[in-house]
Amino acid sequence: MIRGFSVQFTQGMEYFFSGFKLITQKGLKRFVFIPLLINIVLFGSSLFFLYGWLTDGFAYLNDSITNMVKLAGVADVAYCSISDFI
Repeated sequence: MIRGFSVQFTQGMEYFFSGFKLITQKGLKRFVFIPLLINIVLFGSSLFFLYGWLTDGFAYLNDSITNMVKLAGVADVAYCSISDFI
């Protein structure tokens, strides 16, 4: 099982580096760089918006938990906020 994995890994690396040789061909550059550029833009923008969405969500959750603890009257009890773990 381990031997099969190492063979597959080395074959995958060979295919990866042989792909760089194909990039130098004139007709294939547009089929490589255009999709690569589109992927970078899509994944970059999605990560940007995901980060903003998660930080807003954790801030809301942290405020909600803090308000619930204050309303419950156990504010003297030591507790951890979500921002302690982020």
